[in-house]
Amino acid sequence: MRSALRLLLPILGTLAVVMILITPGTAQTIQQSGVQVPTNLIAESLDYATHLFGNPWDMDQYGDISHYLNESGQRRLIRDPQVSNGVFRGSSYSDAISGDGNAAFFPLFPGYIRESASDLLVLPINDLVGANAPIPSNLRCLYVALRSESPAANRLGPDVMRIFWFADRYLNRPEGAFGMTYMQLYPEAFANLPTPRWQVIQVDLANPPNGVTVGEAWTSRGQWQGLRIDPTAIAANVGFEVDWIRLTDCTPSEHTITWAPDAAVQALWLRPVGTTRDIRLTPVNGINGRASVDLQGVPPGRYQVGVGTLTTCCSQRSDQALQINQTPIGTFAVPSPASGNDYATLAGNAWDFRPGDGDATVIHFQLESPPPTATYDGDGMLLVTPSGPLPAGIDVAIKLNTPLPLDPNVYRYLTIDMETSWLVPWSNIPHGMIGRWIWSIQGTSGRPGFRCTIVGPDIPYDIGRQQIMIDLWDPESGMAEEWQGECPTGPLNWRTAPILELRFDPNENITEVADRITGGGPFTQRIRSIRLTNSNTVAAGTPYKVIMSLNKAPAAVQATFYYTTDRANPRQNLAARVGGGAVPLPDPTKSQVFLPVLSRPSTSSPPIPVENQLDFTWDTTGVNRGTYYLCADLFDATNGSVQCSLVPVIVQ
Repeated sequence: MRSALRLLLPILGTLAVVMILITPGTAQTIQQSGVQVPTNLIAESLDYATHLFGNPWDMDQYGDISHYLNESGQRRLIRDPQVSNGVFRGSSYSDAISGDGNAAFFPLFPGYIRESASDLLVLPINDLVGANAPIPSNLRCLYVALRSESPAANRLGPDVMRIFWFADRYLNRPEGAFGMTYMQLYPEAFANLPTPRWQVIQVDLANPPNGVTVGEAWTSRGQWQGLRIDPTAIAANVGFEVDWIRLTDCTPSEHTITWAPDAAVQALWLRPVGTTRDIRLTPVNGINGRASVDLQGVPPGRYQVGVGTLTTCCSQRSDQALQINQTPIGTFAVPSPASGNDYATLAGNAWDFRPGDGDATVIHFQLESPPPTATYDGDGMLLVTPSGPLPAGIDVAIKLNTPLPLDPNVYRYLTIDMETSWLVPWSNIPHGMIGRWIWSIQGTSGRPGFRCTIVGPDIPYDIGRQQIMIDLWDPESGMAEEWQGECPTGPLNWRTAPILELRFDPNENITEVADRITGGGPFTQRIRSIRLTNSNTVAAGTPYKVIMSLNKAPAAVQATFYYTTDRANPRQNLAARVGGGAVPLPDPTKSQVFLPVLSRPSTSSPPIPVENQLDFTWDTTGVNRGTYYLCADLFDATNGSVQCSLVPVIVQ
């Protein structure tokens, strides 16, 4: 009954690199002395990924660049991609007009598309994709800290970094809209072999110095769902490294830096403390001995500042570090999709896949194929699925223990804690890295044992560990893609009828017969837990405990809480704290707790870690019955942000 995967990937056609005129230049000498930097803590500038996702593109995790990497395994673009020590590294397979095209990656991927109207696709509500959080076009100043081992100019011209923006998941297909500009990487090298260096490349996307080479202007739309960076474009086997990417509103953050005047000084450089990376920030006039430097494109952290030439650091360095503050950012753990009452826990056996629990059974339907292997080691289920035949691999399924009938009009949110890896460090969605949520209801005849089995939409996922959070009441995420057996007249969805059986199919591995790049291989998946929860609720007039996870010590953060019917209006109603008064600052030594923290006896529910816990007990006395999101205004005396919960609380 399983259908073949029908996701269609938008193909990014090759676009030629723009030829650049080159002329000769001169070099200068330098001398030694010291640099003075501001002693005060500098406020971090507003950044898209930090504020809208709570997850800056600082290359501290593979998820910063892994969405649609190598076009989800369909094209050879980046060789040996890896993220370590805060840096993304790789090299190009080809150039812009050969092979599969030049190196490219998406800091922001819009999301996958479906091939036809009959094919459905889940969009997890917590997925860090542009469909969930588009870029407002007033955020337009892009900063990329990059090092490329570019060759000398060739038939395509000097090496460039290309920047693409996309309106939606259709990318550059005919039904999509996009634009592109470029920045020369080493203009001082002209036609010669460049001296590779770290540098911050800055471009105002609303007014790029080289114009919009292809497609629509950044300002032509109010928002964009995709952003792609091509770190090198003119040759194969060009190594590159990326330290950070930031997208700001172009509001300057000017600060004065001084040095001993020297005609040989041409540029100001930054070295992140604890590293040996010298990153050229901006050109300066060395004779002046001082400059007002815009730091809006620099992420939080401590930096030694130096001055040197355009290509080499440094003739002078600061003894004191320049320090940029980290904006306080929080994530709501309660309320969240995982924090409601969990069906399996209440039924007496949480789906946490512990040895001997009997909470699930692994089965497969293509019995002529090699079977999957499942082991339990106290950290969930470790499942290894070999590649199988077309159309859907060996059809591995995890049948979940469902001792009690389930009311789908009560249970709304599905959270799957899963980690996936295989022989290469990128996903392959078209050849099997999708999941399926499948449920059975009583057959229309009413006879015992006769069922209607319903298959939900494709669930695409990335490599690495993720908590995939799905709203099953969503018109598409909860819709049936197909059904079999004694079924009512369609269309069917999650809420059609009481549910008797549940299963999760974690993959459809067909890579050995379909993946031309790797030749395929087994998928290794660790499934730590599956939770099926109801909406977060509280009786009017009773306390509701709110829990947030912060990116810094709670003792340094002042929080003011609100409740609202519209997340776009986060300060709609001030939330009163039980007991009144200011929000207490938690004990900074208590930096980690586990969810769910519920007002009932402890259970065997799977722990979901929360770092830097901040608690707030909401006094709902006088709050009108309704559905509200919780929002927090966070401030640390230097920076502030407003964060809202993904899902609401129902005050009954």
